[in-house]
Amino acid sequence: MLRPFHLKRLLAALLAATGLPAVLIARQGRQPAFRIVNLHDVPPRLAGAFETQVRLLGRHFEPSNPAALQRFIRKDPPPPVGKPHLLFTFDDGLRSGHEVVAPLLEQHGCRGIFFVPAAVLELPAERQADWARDHRIFPGDPPEPGQRLFLDIAQCRDLMDRGHAIGCHGLTHVRLTADLGSQRLREETIGARERMETLLDRPVTTFAWIGGEIRSYCREAALLIERANFQEVFLTNHALITPATKPRLLDRSHLEADFSPALTLFQVCGLMDLLYRRKRLAVHRLAG
Repeated sequence: MLRPFHLKRLLAALLAATGLPAVLIARQGRQPAFRIVNLHDVPPRLAGAFETQVRLLGRHFEPSNPAALQRFIRKDPPPPVGKPHLLFTFDDGLRSGHEVVAPLLEQHGCRGIFFVPAAVLELPAERQADWARDHRIFPGDPPEPGQRLFLDIAQCRDLMDRGHAIGCHGLTHVRLTADLGSQRLREETIGARERMETLLDRPVTTFAWIGGEIRSYCREAALLIERANFQEVFLTNHALITPATKPRLLDRSHLEADFSPALTLFQVCGLMDLLYRRKRLAVHRLAG
């Protein structure tokens, strides 16, 4: 029996043959709109595949950057109607963001947001592989012994200097479930921002929830994220970003660098938005 992911790949291939995904993407540009995508690791062996993916998406979307999304959310002014705009985001703070991803994005007129668990910024290199496994972070390739797996402070600052953004992905990459407890939830939200801004000596104004399951969200965590005064908050439940979207409910479409062209377009064409609607509404009741 085919697993759900393999069924999705098959469906994506069948739809690609009809040209429907490209038509649906073009329809997204009938109003000012952003499509935000999230990926994780892009190890060097996938650099070519990722560049192919960026080129493919660039034919259907207008490549964009974090500053443009901020202006869009604040309606200052909205982008013209045409191609929907596209913003790349990357979760988990892996070092490939600096070494592989950022140079490729820059070659194609993009800048991205890299969401980093605050604790990894000071984590010794020799402990990082074990820490990642224990905190449910799975790199595309294991690091060499003693080699850093995550971005360091200097790399984060350099990315920010080049027009990318560094966002907060909690303190220790734990799901912000209701049973975590008030003190721990505060450490993972308000405390995480304070720690990152101290280490980076720069404002950190964006936050991405950890995990996509409904139980990964809770109302208490949402209120703490609001108290932390994050300007934009990102989720993972497939939706087009329009001028009516709340800054605390910025949903993203999931991609990985090894997705086929057909699957890549399927993920961003809007069909997944429909499939995720019920879950998205449930999450928004908790996170909004």
